[in-house]
Amino acid sequence: MILRPILQPAVRPLAAPFGRRPTALTISQLLPAGAGRVAAIYTDPAKPSYDECIAKNMAAIAAGRPQDCVLFSALGVPVTYPIGAGQGKYLLKDRSGGGHDQLQVTASARGEFSRRYNQLLATEDFTNAAWQKRNGATVVANAAISPAGTLTASKLVPGAGVFGGVGSDHSNIFAAPGVASLVAGITYTLSVYAKAGELSVITLYLDPNSPTYIKADLTTGTILDNVGSIPGTIDYVGDGWYRLAITDLATATNTTGVVRIAADTPSGDGTSGIYIWGADLRLSADAIPSIPAYQRVTTASDYDETGFPTYWRAQTDDWAKSHMNPNGATKACVFWAGQQLSGAAAQPIVEASSAPASNTGVFGIYSYGPGFNVRSKGTLDSISGSGSGGHTGIRSVCVGRGDIPNDVASLNVNGVQAVLLTVDQGTGTYIEHDVFFGARGGTAYFANIREYAPPLILLLQPTDSLSATHITKLQKGYAKAAGVTL
Repeated sequence: MILRPILQPAVRPLAAPFGRRPTALTISQLLPAGAGRVAAIYTDPAKPSYDECIAKNMAAIAAGRPQDCVLFSALGVPVTYPIGAGQGKYLLKDRSGGGHDQLQVTASARGEFSRRYNQLLATEDFTNAAWQKRNGATVVANAAISPAGTLTASKLVPGAGVFGGVGSDHSNIFAAPGVASLVAGITYTLSVYAKAGELSVITLYLDPNSPTYIKADLTTGTILDNVGSIPGTIDYVGDGWYRLAITDLATATNTTGVVRIAADTPSGDGTSGIYIWGADLRLSADAIPSIPAYQRVTTASDYDETGFPTYWRAQTDDWAKSHMNPNGATKACVFWAGQQLSGAAAQPIVEASSAPASNTGVFGIYSYGPGFNVRSKGTLDSISGSGSGGHTGIRSVCVGRGDIPNDVASLNVNGVQAVLLTVDQGTGTYIEHDVFFGARGGTAYFANIREYAPPLILLLQPTDSLSATHITKLQKGYAKAAGVTL
């Protein structure tokens, strides 16, 4: 394994984290004053995003070279492509040139790299046990040509003599309990493709606590009924097929009866039905033009990857740590791109300390309730009691900054200042600490997040500065990785 220093006296150009390489943007330009003394943690500046790192490794394989991008497992072994569950995160290095692996020796606590966005299973096979049948409803597999041109569309048939609808006493199909879940505070989008058969009316139902549904005529392409805080849509995609979609905010966590699909009829005859294909349930923040509108998912490990950005998923007990020596730094700047999927107070995304309440020289950014927060501490602490608010499930680019001598701690989320603190931080500098990712000290306050790019941590000494122009350049690069428009 070759460890390539990232911040060296012989400075290499620094690429924008996930976009085009800026002209002549170097470390010395980013940190012009005392650059030789600045401590920093970063990944490979040439290919820092997960997807770019994967592409670099694939190119190395094709050329017969070792995979040399800095995605490393907990023990320093390069992560191979395709990235699978149980593999580690990435290598971090500081200015010493020796580098510090981001360590996690427990495989079950490493999180996982994934490209899965659709929560549902068996999205093109509604005969599968992932889809339960209610009151006599039946499904015929491979009954029609799908919108993709494959013989994979299913026929949904209401039970004989039973009302076809989405009620619990009606004839319909629904996602089996535990297949999908809705988390309070997050907005979701549910979609399916449908085509008229002997029957022509479909109802698509999402239960984010107060039911949301759309009922539509598949011969005319018109919406007959729509209940929910956000209007549903129906779009013609050709050959008689329509894509129906509904979006709503979950006001309570729900894992049962989340999704229901029905061929509407006052009384089924046991043979007549409609055709359905391609069910998709995702965060509405992932229903964006840069990501395909539908993702096939057969099993949890068998799904379409093309067009879906790689992310690192941390939850429950996932975390990692590295180490740094700030070398007398009094200012910090942290860049991060990801999503908070649920949050309580002070769940660390990046935290330089295992015990910030008792340690001095601490900084960090946090998943905090329905938003994010920032902390900076010399001998005295500075952290908001409320955080930014309103960001759960939203694709977010966070820029956290701390300045001990000037008693400033700030957090910018998606280009807007979300937190600004001017509380006395006491005196001193940031101290040599382990840096924890995803949990406090690896034992508590586990963050439930997706991360689209490795965090960038810059630590500056009193005479060093980072210009607003360069902060904006880096912020835009992270925004591109997260699919955020600033």
